[in-house]
Amino acid sequence: MKQNNPLNLRNSKDNFLGEIETENGFKAFSEMKYGYRAAFRTLNTYIKKGFDTVDKIINRWAPPSENNTSSYITFIVKQTGFLPSHKFSVNSEELI
Repeated sequence: MKQNNPLNLRNSKDNFLGEIETENGFKAFSEMKYGYRAAFRTLNTYIKKGFDTVDKIINRWAPPSENNTSSYITFIVKQTGFLPSHKFSVNSEELI
């Protein structure tokens, strides 16, 4: 991953540790560890704002207006074993 951005986070006003300049609309990080850190911080923020199920998280991260969101949800359910309605909390060890 050239941009070290495992969730393919878009450029935004949020700045993360290790973030470097890009021109393609997506964040880039100097090292993969910073990309994962940004991913976990983003997921934590989603959960704190009520996007706390697989379904809600994926709909927020990959909205149906731009993505095949239902395919993303199906993929995550198959890969993790979590149901679309599985609820996470910020203190959940499932996110580790």
